[in-house]
Amino acid sequence: MAEDWIDISVPLYTGMVHWPDNPPVSIERMMDIDRGDTANVSKLSMG
Repeated sequence: MAEDWIDISVPLYTGMVHWPDNPPVSIERMMDIDRGDTANVSKLSMG
């Protein structure tokens, strides 16, 4: 059944294009395994 789906997802990233009157997308790393944290955790804000 997976072949019946077409993925049109757009990758999200800080600074991506947004409508002029809307706040921008912001992705902030809260925890990072590379810094010694126990998990990778990000905060995603989209207005």
